[in-house]
Amino acid sequence: MLLEEPQITEVPSPDPSLLTDLPTDWLQALEEAAVLGDDRAIVELTTHLSLKFASVGFYLTELANQFEFEQIVQFLHSRYSP
Repeated sequence: MLLEEPQITEVPSPDPSLLTDLPTDWLQALEEAAVLGDDRAIVELTTHLSLKFASVGFYLTELANQFEFEQIVQFLHSRYSP
């Protein structure tokens, strides 16, 4: 019996400019959790987001569930790109 590879769902990235409205300490905690590969901490952090940031929370949760920590860091850094 062959094991099937898990399906990785491509989740569209929300607008990174939304990140500029989030507190710096929250963003730092998120980046630290991503660098450490702490998926539970990432999901916990997303629970503190308001509805305005629902797309960001969903995106980060999906990436954390798929262990795409590097992608989370890249998304965080994309807020500095024009």
